[in-house]
This record gives sequence, C-alpha cells and structure tokens, in this order.
Amino acid sequence: MFASLKEPDLLDRQSFTEHLGNVEKIVFIDDDPVYQNLFKAVGESMGFTIKTYSSLEEMISFASLKDYDFAIFDYYLDNFKGIEIAEYVDVFFPDLPVFLISADDSLISRSICPKSVKRFFSKNADPYNILEEAILVVQKIKYYEELSKR
Repeated sequence: MFASLKEPDLLDRQSFTEHLGNVEKIVFIDDDPVYQNLFKAVGESMGFTIKTYSSLEEMISFASLKDYDFAIFDYYLDNFKGIEIAEYVDVFFPDLPVFLISADDSLISRSICPKSVKRFFSKNADPYNILEEAILVVQKIKYYEELSKR
C-alpha cells in the first residue's frame, strides 16, 4: 500500500522535495531588527520567501499565518511571548508548524510547549542550520501526512 512512496533518508532534503515540493514561505517574528535582517538574508539566499515582523501586532492580520509553510517566533517579544502566539496557532491553525528561538538557552530544556511547536532553537546556532533543520522537520511532517493518506 505504501510502496509508491519510499521513505527517504531523513537528512536527504532532495528526496523529500521530490515527493512534496519545497517549503517556500516562512514567517519570522522577532523584536531584534539585526536578527530579523540576518534571518531574512539567510533565508532568501536559500531561495525562500521570509516575511519578518517585530511583533504580532505589526503583522496586522493573525489570519495571514495560514499563508505560510511554517513560523519561527522569538520566545521573548514585547507584548506576547512566542510561546503564547504558538498557543493561538494551536487553536486557529493546528497544522502550522512553529519553531521557537531564544538567546536564553536555559529555556530550551525547561519550557513546556504547545503542540504546534516542533523544535526550540538557540539563537546562538547558525541561522542557516536553524532553517535547514526546520525545513527538514516540516518536510518530514508533510511526508508522513502524505503516507497516512494512502
């Protein structure tokens, strides 16, 4: 029954892409303009469209989250924490994968995250590696969703 889709090596992005196409649109919310610009530059150099915001309020329409393949939120923002935004995502967009980032590495091991949060990354990590790993996680999710439909 599942013979038509051979499970790829989880580190083989090309295999996922052959079955499901690329991740294209990413939303990134972080109140640090330097980190925003860095993530946007790295993502665009990888061929992705990354829309950056300083806050949830700047986004204007929370409903626009449905237009993205995944979201990355800084844990500490001015009015909302990234984890609080992820709680709203669970309710309104349960299929949207969320990744949290923080400069406070201690949060990674002690945070209880909503279901939409797939990984928690340190801001000390290379943005390229964060995006690559997030993309692999999203493609893995899509791959297994495709398998479950067959």
